[in-house]
Formats: sequence, C-alpha cells, structure tokens
Amino acid sequence: TIGRYALELTLQEYQYISFRPSLLAAAALFFSMKKTGNLTWDATCQHYTSYSEEDILELAKKMDASSTAAAGNRHCKTIYKKYSHKVFFEVALLPQISW
Repeated sequence: TIGRYALELTLQEYQYISFRPSLLAAAALFFSMKKTGNLTWDATCQHYTSYSEEDILELAKKMDASSTAAAGNRHCKTIYKKYSHKVFFEVALLPQISW
C-alpha cells in the first residue's frame, strides 16, 4: 500500500515525468521498504528490479518528500486523504524517513 501511495503521487507531479516506469516502481518498492523498517536493498532486489540502491536512492528521497508535502499540495490532497483512511492502513500519516 505504501508503494501504491508513492506511485499515485508521482502521477500528479510533473517532476516525475522523465523517469522510466520501471525506475519509479523500483524506487517505490525501496521507499516502502524504508518506511516499514526493512533497510536492506540486497542482491535479490537488485536482480529482480535491475536497479542498484544508488540508482534509486535519490528518487526514493523525492518520493518521501512528496509524500510528506502531499497534505498541503492542492494536486495531491485527494490522494493524501484517500491514503489517510483506515482502509489504506493510514500510510499517508507515516512519518518522514530519516535518510
């Protein structure tokens, strides 16, 4: 659900338009792993996504910043409200990652 939230936010922000969909998906996976406390991007993750941690780190940080700012962004406010609901495990309310 955290990854879906991050990817939905990328659809509303122009800064993500130049990234390949596979890179966005890999960064969303990494972002969700970091949010849940799983701190390792191991060889298995790299093998199945074809991206190293260095390839996705900056994009995942952008996703974290977007998820934190979503409540005040007029384009993302509806997505924020949606993912603040119990049905979506209130993932929009999770604190920002300390990178």
